[in-house]
Amino acid sequence: IAPASFYVEVGEAKLGILKDEDGEFQAKEPLDEVLEPGEIVSWWADFPAPPSGTASFNLDIFPVDPFLNVPLHAD
Repeated sequence: IAPASFYVEVGEAKLGILKDEDGEFQAKEPLDEVLEPGEIVSWWADFPAPPSGTASFNLDIFPVDPFLNVPLHAD
């Protein structure tokens, strides 16, 4: 699964994974594993910060159903 299909959605804006100066995605290797029931795998990616005042966002990591209304807390 290509990292380009993963994004944070804030309102109408879709914020994709950041890339470094070499054009490489700032993320762990693409998720291409089939998990067994109860199996866990970790994954990370760097996304741009949402606009100031954003209270929540949706996280789309295809093919998993989106995580909706994830609360955003600024410290």
